[in-house]
Amino acid sequence: MKLAFLALVLANVLVYAWQHGLLGFTPESGREPQRTAQQIAPESLRVLTAAEIAKLRSVAQPSKDSAVTLSQSCIEFGDFSGEVLAQVQPRIDALGLKDRLATVQVEAPGWYLVYMPPMKTRAEADARARDLRQQSGVKDLFVIGEASPMRNGIALGSFRDRELASGFLAELESRGVKGARLADKPSTVGATRFRVRDVDPTLAQQLTRLQEDFPQQKLAPCSS
Repeated sequence: MKLAFLALVLANVLVYAWQHGLLGFTPESGREPQRTAQQIAPESLRVLTAAEIAKLRSVAQPSKDSAVTLSQSCIEFGDFSGEVLAQVQPRIDALGLKDRLATVQVEAPGWYLVYMPPMKTRAEADARARDLRQQSGVKDLFVIGEASPMRNGIALGSFRDRELASGFLAELESRGVKGARLADKPSTVGATRFRVRDVDPTLAQQLTRLQEDFPQQKLAPCSS
């Protein structure tokens, strides 16, 4: 009996020491305040107010005001010329924009021309063009027509990039072609820009999908 009593007393002492950290560690109780003390920076936690929650919701969701602004906006789409204009025009017409659509004629940057200066007569230019085809190997050169200020000149090639034009000129010179020149400035070409007013969200999506088929042209807010 004495041994059993002593064993019971010893067990109680060990349990007491374990619960109070006398054995070198403290058991996790899973209750407050011990659990709160084990959190990382618990003092930084706080409950949001109703006003703060409402503000977060307004940022996350588009407002009615933005939709109103969009419905009153103006968008320009362009610039188009030549074959590209012929491709996009029927698709613009299919949107049924009526009086919301206007077209604006603008001048777009053209090409850097490599050319031979104008000659006195068309006959001289034609003869020189035949010689150049054999000498340079350029097959698509042509004599510039009467409607141009450079009539009876010979267009040897045109390039969007000035460096490419310069490289082409140097190549012609290496083949023995003399007298060819590079235009100081790119030519300008007439282009059409579509201006659409009162753009609602549905129309904005339609224009965006259309622009994906014409990546060289841009959608932008109206300039005026």
